[in-house]
Amino acid sequence: MRVAVVGGYGVFGSRLVRLLARDGHDVIVVGRNLTAARALAGEVGAMPLALDLSGDLGLLWDVLPEVVVDAAGPFHAYGDDPYRLARACIAQGVHYLDLADDPRFCMEIAGLNAPARQAGVFALSGASSVPAISSAAVTALSAGADAIDCISSAILPGNRAPRGASVVRSILHQCGQPMSVPVDGQMVRVRSWSDRERCDLGKGLLRDGWAIAVPDQGLFAQAFGARTVAFRAGMELGIMNWALAAFSWMRSSWGWAVPDWLVRLTLWGSRALWPFGTDVGGMSVSVILRKDGVWKRKSWRMIVKAGDGPFIPAVPVRAILRQAGTITPGAGWRYLSCRLLPWLTG
Repeated sequence: MRVAVVGGYGVFGSRLVRLLARDGHDVIVVGRNLTAARALAGEVGAMPLALDLSGDLGLLWDVLPEVVVDAAGPFHAYGDDPYRLARACIAQGVHYLDLADDPRFCMEIAGLNAPARQAGVFALSGASSVPAISSAAVTALSAGADAIDCISSAILPGNRAPRGASVVRSILHQCGQPMSVPVDGQMVRVRSWSDRERCDLGKGLLRDGWAIAVPDQGLFAQAFGARTVAFRAGMELGIMNWALAAFSWMRSSWGWAVPDWLVRLTLWGSRALWPFGTDVGGMSVSVILRKDGVWKRKSWRMIVKAGDGPFIPAVPVRAILRQAGTITPGAGWRYLSCRLLPWLTG
């Protein structure tokens, strides 16, 4: 298929471009920086395209993509018309995917279901670690369950995992923000980057995780009937975790904005600390469920190392495009988990 990857030379987009080129897709590397797009395109045999998402999208349709994947983000910063690209894809009869993990963006794309079905295309949001991989894990773990009490997930990358400005901006944006999470069947207000908990990634790998907002908390209670849905993330280095926790507390108290200079300073600081820590990180999903009258806890864990971590958010798109012809037209996120089950359980 001819696939245009917007933000294709970014941390996650570049990994996706490499995977799709390896699968034999005709890939277009799209972004504002033509030099960066050309450099990556030259490495993998793709086509570069300079495009600003806030401007005229005509250049994108000129190269005739069958699928557009938005790997740019941060999706919370898409302004008053967050689904401009998705709607434009539907109008052009082009399939749309994104790597969004912003809760509101991911949940509200379902509003495009009717026009997507009419156009005969799919528009799927959240084709990333959450909610795509996390929901696939819950689906596998809870097969045959009579009831689900709690779903808890965590993503804890190694310190030497690559990080870009959009990732840093997304973390800082939600630090200190209030969020609603399901706890024992009730929606409870929690401050983002608070409520520290020790997380077990398996094989003796224990790290601190902090509560942050992801689509899972808004989707899984209804989708799986869970009474409690928790998610935590954290850095490998304690100094970074506690700095973010302090910023979270101060921002919740004084309502600070997140200016560009703070994003640049934070990115610089995180890169200065790169030599410390390791390249080992992981993801875990646990489900407390009742099956055959017995309550039990079942867990799925994945440990990544040697720089493989940034490839994980690209896996859902790769899996979807390997079976694109079997996906029912429409917009949403719930199609994702079943498409990832063969990869997850294999």
